[in-house]
Order: sequence, then C-alpha cells, then structure tokens
Amino acid sequence: MASEGLQGRYFDLLLEKVEEANYPSHEIMNRVERTLSDRDQIANYVEVLLDKVEENRYPSLQMLDRIDNLVRYTG
Repeated sequence: MASEGLQGRYFDLLLEKVEEANYPSHEIMNRVERTLSDRDQIANYVEVLLDKVEENRYPSLQMLDRIDNLVRYTG
C-alpha cells in the first residue's frame, strides 16, 4: 500500500529496503521507525518484520523486540 506525500514516499522507500534485505540493517529499521506516522504504517512495517521472523529459523531477538514494541500501537 503506497502512502501519500513526501513522508509517505520516504516511508515506502525505507520499507522496501527492509523487505528486500535478508538481514535488514538496524540503521534502516531505526529510520523506518522514526518515520512512522499512523497505524497503517505501523501495521505494514510489523507485517514486514513478521515475515522476516517467519522466514528465519533463528530470528533476531532485536527484531522480535521491535515487533513487541510496535504491536502495542496497532490495537
């Protein structure tokens, strides 16, 4: 789902980088999290992170922590 405006475009770009990477960098994920502006963006980002966790037999504990912190905002 494409977001609107420059903030949304920037978010979409960063989210795509996270999706494409086998092991997304913490710096890019930090940037994504700083740009989150609504529940839809949070939900989209969490879905991407959940996909990463499901793909990996030994998921990153830091990624699980990120998901844990973000799901509180999605209701």
